[in-house]
Amino acid sequence: MLCEICGENEATFHYSEVVNGNKTEHHLCSECAAKTDISYYTNLLDGEGRLGQLLSGLLGMPIGGEQDDPKTHVVCPGCHLSYGEFIKNSAFGCAECYNVFGPLLDESIKKIQGSVNHQGKKPYRLMKSMRSTNAENMSENEASVIAEAEDGIADSTKQEKKPTRASLEHEIDVADKRLKQAVLEEDFEEAARLRDYIKDLRGQIERLDENA
Repeated sequence: MLCEICGENEATFHYSEVVNGNKTEHHLCSECAAKTDISYYTNLLDGEGRLGQLLSGLLGMPIGGEQDDPKTHVVCPGCHLSYGEFIKNSAFGCAECYNVFGPLLDESIKKIQGSVNHQGKKPYRLMKSMRSTNAENMSENEASVIAEAEDGIADSTKQEKKPTRASLEHEIDVADKRLKQAVLEEDFEEAARLRDYIKDLRGQIERLDENA
C-alpha cells in the first residue's frame, strides 16, 4: 500500500482518526508521518516499533536496564504479572490486571494530557506489525460476543426495567470481552471506560445481594 500523501513510498505507519464519531483510516510512509503532528509517535516507533517502546515513552519509564519507578514493582495478584513486565510486553496476563494496572495507566495519562479523556487524534492502531495474533485467531463465538457488546453496552443505559443478577452478569461478560478487544486495538481510553463500567455492574450485583 502506497502512502496516501506522497503516493510514492510504501505506507508503514497506520492509524485511525475519529472526528464527530466518524472513523477514517490513514496510511503514511515514515517521511510523511514525520512531517505531521503524529511525528512524536513515529520517533517512538523508530527501530523495532514495539508497543512497549511507545508505552515506555508515554509513561516515562525506561525501555531496558534498571527500572527505578516504584510502579514497576506493582504485581497483579491473579497472574503475578508486574507493571514493569506489562509495559515491556504490551499485554495483560489476566482479567484482574485491568483492575490493578488501570489506575496506574490513568495516572500516567493524566500527567501527559491533564485528563484521562482524550481529545483530538487517537492513533490506537499504530502499526500493522503490532496487531495481536490473538485477535486474528479469535473464534466466531468471541467475535459474536464482542459485537453484541457494541450494542448491548450502549443499550443497557436505556433499559428502564430493573436489572437482575443474571442480566448484570451477562453485561459484565460482554463488557469484559469488549474490554479485551479494546486493549488489543490499543484503545486504552475505551478500555478504561469499560473497566469502570464493569466495576459499576459488580457494585450493582453487590447491592442486589444485600437487598435480597
